[in-house]
Order: sequence, then structure tokens, then C-alpha cells
Amino acid sequence: MGIGRAFDRLADWAMEGSAVASFAKTAALVTCAAAVLASPFVYYAQSNNDALKQTIEEIDSGRSEIFNSVAACQTRGYSAEACSASQKVAQDIARSLGTSVSYSSAQDCFNRHAACNSETVMIPMTTMSGNVPITTYIPSTSHYPSVAGWQAASGDLNKAVPLYPTQGGQTLVRRDGRTFTP
Repeated sequence: MGIGRAFDRLADWAMEGSAVASFAKTAALVTCAAAVLASPFVYYAQSNNDALKQTIEEIDSGRSEIFNSVAACQTRGYSAEACSASQKVAQDIARSLGTSVSYSSAQDCFNRHAACNSETVMIPMTTMSGNVPITTYIPSTSHYPSVAGWQAASGDLNKAVPLYPTQGGQTLVRRDGRTFTP
């Protein structure tokens, strides 16, 4: 039996029975398909989140430094290359799936942080009208604070996490809510 024939049999099974039964079977199949498609992203996000938590624990277990620029890092005796690499690690974490800080409304972001950026993504939604697919795009906007600095382990600058500005601008906040004075 080929794949096409298997899909045909599955569709026939989903449509047989009463309208309620076929709707329930179709809804279950769509839910399972969505779960299968989303599961790699959920796993990746959870892995990133676990790695961030572990990095925070490692940084908190020893001495750490707070930097708000590569120049500030260099004034503490670190090389420009090490400082730039450390800053990049923190910025990559801030942009990664499962570790980023974002808000659904601009007001929520501004209530917690001094400066926020917005990013709009157009999500395609395709519906069928007869035999014609019609695609509409729905905007989805996320609001996120800019990275204002980073915290790094003193002995290993590659263990770094991003820090975000707070509303008053006097402190920086880590994703877990811990605040630091630069």
C-alpha cells in the first residue's frame, strides 16, 4: 500500500459515521498533526530554556561580572575578543527560541523595561473556497526589551546571560527577575 492510498483510507475512516463522529475524528487527526509539527520546536525551546537555567546557576555559583559594553569589559582587564564573544553569547541567548523575553503588548513591555522594540510577523492562513485556496496574512506583533548589558562568569566569559533595562533605568534585570546595578 502506498502513502497516497494510506491517506485516502485515513480520510475515508475520518468521514465515515455521523456528522458528529466524523467531526470528532477529523478534529483529533488535525490536533495530532499539529502536535507532531510543533513538537520539534517545543523540544528545542525547552532545551534552550534548560541550558539558560543551568548557565544562570553556574554563573551564580561563583564570581561574575556585569558589563554594559565591550569597552567596560576591557577596562576590567579582559581582551577585546573575549569581551565581544561574551557579548555575542548573551545577545544570541536573548534572540533564541525558549530564552527570549517578549510581551504581547507594548504597554506590558514598557511597564517593565525602559526601552522596547517591536517585531511583526505575518502568519499565513489558507482556507479553501471551493477548489481555490485563499491565503490571508494575519499580523502577529511581539514586543521585547533591548539587551542593555550582560552578566558573565569571571573565570569564563563564554558563560554569559543577557540583562535588560528596567523602567527606572537604574538597574538591569535578568530573565529570572534578579536585578543588578551596573
